[in-house]
Amino acid sequence: MAAPGEEFLYRDPINVPSPRRSSRITKARDFWDPAVNTDFSSFVDAVIDRSDYERVKEDMFKSEAAFAYAATVAADQYPTGEDPTPFTPEPPSLKSIAKLNPKVRDAWGRAYIAELKNLLEMKTFEHATDYNGEHCLPIRAVLKTKLRSDGMVDKLKVRVTIRGDMDKGAVDEDNSAPLASFRLLKIFLAEAAYRKRHVYQADYIGAYLQADMDRRVFVRLPADWASHFPEYAEWFGVPLLLRKSAYGINSAGRLWAEELFGWYLEFGFRQSIVDPSLLYYNKDEDWVVLISYTDDSAYFASSEAMRERFERDMCARFHCKLLGQMHWFLQARVTQHENFDITLDQSRYAASLCLRFLPQFEILNPSASDKRKYSAPLPADFIFTKSDQSPDYLAVRRLQEEYGFEFPVGVGCLLWLLNSFPRLQFSVRKLAKFMRLPGRDHFAAMLHTMHHVRCNHLLGLTFYSDVMDAPVSRLLFEHGHDPTVPLITFSDSSWQDCPDTGRSTGGYTSFFQGGVIDSASGLPDPVSLSSLEAEYCQACVAGVASNALAMLIQEIRGNDPDLPMGFLLVLDNKSAISMGDSFRDTKHNRHILRRYHYTRWMVEEGRLILKWISGDVQLADPNTKNLSGSAPTFVLFQAIVETAVKP
Repeated sequence: MAAPGEEFLYRDPINVPSPRRSSRITKARDFWDPAVNTDFSSFVDAVIDRSDYERVKEDMFKSEAAFAYAATVAADQYPTGEDPTPFTPEPPSLKSIAKLNPKVRDAWGRAYIAELKNLLEMKTFEHATDYNGEHCLPIRAVLKTKLRSDGMVDKLKVRVTIRGDMDKGAVDEDNSAPLASFRLLKIFLAEAAYRKRHVYQADYIGAYLQADMDRRVFVRLPADWASHFPEYAEWFGVPLLLRKSAYGINSAGRLWAEELFGWYLEFGFRQSIVDPSLLYYNKDEDWVVLISYTDDSAYFASSEAMRERFERDMCARFHCKLLGQMHWFLQARVTQHENFDITLDQSRYAASLCLRFLPQFEILNPSASDKRKYSAPLPADFIFTKSDQSPDYLAVRRLQEEYGFEFPVGVGCLLWLLNSFPRLQFSVRKLAKFMRLPGRDHFAAMLHTMHHVRCNHLLGLTFYSDVMDAPVSRLLFEHGHDPTVPLITFSDSSWQDCPDTGRSTGGYTSFFQGGVIDSASGLPDPVSLSSLEAEYCQACVAGVASNALAMLIQEIRGNDPDLPMGFLLVLDNKSAISMGDSFRDTKHNRHILRRYHYTRWMVEEGRLILKWISGDVQLADPNTKNLSGSAPTFVLFQAIVETAVKP
């Protein structure tokens, strides 16, 4: 006789037992009561999504175990789709969880049990039969409320991690592993738009646990967990031999990367020599382009058949979940349009910054007066100077208490936002110079920048399938330049604007497939004697950065990365262009550091083409100076670079 629940689990070949479904049935048996008479149809409509309901309704309807199964589905799904407020900040310990309201407490308890069960099913560790008193690394749990792209709860995650900082055997290990950068993500999405392909994503479940340890390590789970999870009591408070590269161990990232990338190479992928987190497969008419970040992979393929073959082989080798079309990567939202344009935004992250630093202010609907007041990233005519620094750390602490935040923390949070908010480059880079002893004016400037983000957080970057649809392409075409060149970089400098050193702030903004893939603001080393020199030195910095981008674009398109691309470097100083195009030394340029003549070498090699554009349409201008919200180049920058997105 079938156990309760098994009659509907095995009847239909679609319902092949999975660890997740089997765990639900096991729970159902614990409280199944044949005497329960429940209107199952209405209950299922409330707790199971439509596709799941249609798939199992017919077989389950006559079984009283259906009620128990549906109840476990509801328990497993909660709090998916809920407001994250009750779950943040995350409780620091099991004792803290026990004090929460029952619904929230039980949700975290299920997350703990799911993690422990996964560790044991993956055979992460085993009882140490040959333990000789070696040092046991302690284990702790890290809790995280994971959010969806709409800001609602995706799931509660408990990660059991090892105190790798106490692992004396890892001192001399090289544990580097390839990780996709945000810059690579933008290039990857731009290339997908160019090839008119949708991007898909896969998540490797318990990624590090899918790689074996390469040395002998002992660990110990907290003994007090036994009172909370008595069913696993035999595993707590005793030495355990680590078999898998669990989270927290220093070599976990390297071991997982060796396992994952080893399989990629076996499948037929080639690893990029410019950025090892980029891989590409090319055989006959079939191809796949892929980027990897720890337990997340994003990819697009030449055809649906090729993508499905890759996914099938990947799922056969690893325990992974196919997430469909990409919509969330590196804490950024990805919107794929029907015409294959792709928009990338960090609006959710920007809103979280505002909640953290400006909790008392309206985020979604800022007032018209606030929009006018904070139309620019910095106060009007604000100048950064060391003379405004605090005299000592005591004064800094007083300012932190007054303003309610630590200055370096604010800078760090804003730096990550620069990936999709290039308008903040100048303000954030200048603020970063004063992290040691920020003064009152610097705190006020930081607060102004945060308010600017609050009033403008619904912005993103768009990469176009037809590059001629991009606003920057229309701008270039109107000024007589070829907008179809794959890589276009605008470079500009503000001569001797630093009152402390006399150096010149320079900046650049690079476009690929109509969207910004790189942007920067900084101070090149030399103290330039003229605006010509400042522009020329900054052109070198922009050229160096752009040449690296060009190599990556060449490789992602299947070309030799060392072959010159001939990207455009757009300046608004004709004299700097003449100096770059000319190879003669004169009394006006002999003193310039030789490395800044790298621009000449790139011109000679055909790697870049210098072009002039009027200063009133120079898109790198906002990276070099404090512009007002109504300044023409700042208004133009907003219109060309940024895309408005929905909340």
